[in-house]
Amino acid sequence: ATHSVFALMPDQEHERFIEKLHALKEAVREAGLDWSLASHQGESDARRQVLEQVGRRPAALILSGFIPDAALRARLDEQRIPAVLFDTHAEGWDYVALDRERGSSEAVGRLLDRGKRRVALLGASAGSERGRGWLAAHAARSLPADESLILDRPYPRDLHAWGLSQGRELALRGDIDGIYAVNDAAALGVLRALHEAGREEPRDVAVIGFDGLMAAAGSLPTLSTVEQPVEAMAKSCLALLARRRREPGAPSLGEVLPTVLRVRESG
Repeated sequence: ATHSVFALMPDQEHERFIEKLHALKEAVREAGLDWSLASHQGESDARRQVLEQVGRRPAALILSGFIPDAALRARLDEQRIPAVLFDTHAEGWDYVALDRERGSSEAVGRLLDRGKRRVALLGASAGSERGRGWLAAHAARSLPADESLILDRPYPRDLHAWGLSQGRELALRGDIDGIYAVNDAAALGVLRALHEAGREEPRDVAVIGFDGLMAAAGSLPTLSTVEQPVEAMAKSCLALLARRRREPGAPSLGEVLPTVLRVRESG
């Protein structure tokens, strides 16, 4: 076995995701372990890479966006290679995840409590964690939830440009008075589009994003956002790994961390 922690993550370039990787790397190094990182492009690619790692006997695995099947789990157990799911959750595994549903409910609830009644959900489905949060916020206030406002539209890597184009379309609609965007990059694009269209935020349209990017605090207006606790997620992940290495037979343990609603000028 080596003293290296192998982290396998989805192939992403999103700014907040990169911050998560940095926090994980620092937590691993603070634990006195080496850090190794690779990205995967789907389940088959992830499975292949994990199988390769079995032969190298890393100290531990951190897996995101991938849950090994029973056969692969058995291989890991045979070689006594502990694994923690990061920002992914599944019963029977050690994992650290984020309560996106509750965070989304708080964000949409904030908009509804400000008197907004036509709040669009941009970039997520009704069945997603954000979508369930959107529905829960309406239900908690006994307000009708018009699911035509759930705009489950695919987005490319350039999330800001996507948000700008979506925002320009939404700015032309007179029936939307709030927008909860799938992430901050898209929300910042929406803010620019609303400004270009002469719509005033938050009076005409209030906007809240998700992530907690540093750029959100410097936009005009400053962007309200649901912040991800990046450092806390990394520390929880390493604590779970340390526990699993000390107690290989311990019951699985999952931690779901809360988000923080950071209220600024936009919403």
